Amino acid sequence: MDHHCIWLGNCVFFTNTKLFVHFLVVTFGYTLQTLTLMVVHLPEIVSKRGASLLMCFLGCVLGIMAVFVLFECYRLISDQYEALKDNQTLVEGYKYSKGVQIPFAESFKACFGDRWYWWILPIQYPFRANIL
Repeated sequence: MDHHCIWLGNCVFFTNTKLFVHFLVVTFGYTLQTLTLMVVHLPEIVSKRGASLLMCFLGCVLGIMAVFVLFECYRLISDQYEALKDNQTLVEGYKYSKGVQIPFAESFKACFGDRWYWWILPIQYPFRANIL
């Protein structure tokens, strides 16, 4: 087990790491898009005469929440990259133990698939037994 994700309400194992990384990347992308649209259209919203103080306040709160989500997604994506690079789960890191050291490319292919078209598809790759 790598860790228990409170956002998904599910544990992240080697077999569903790919789906977890896809979730993080998509969440990061949509949050970045939302934050960009908010910043681009903020002057237009504020300049309207009908814009209330509540609307501006809610926009600021949503912007702060979006920045928080961006930082958390970046942190979790970085953690997953480190786990693939070191072949070490979060639990193993707490125990100061590591898995068998294999090259990053081999670890990445074991998790995401041998062919590049498996990498972008949000489906589980048919894993081999005893990879690590």
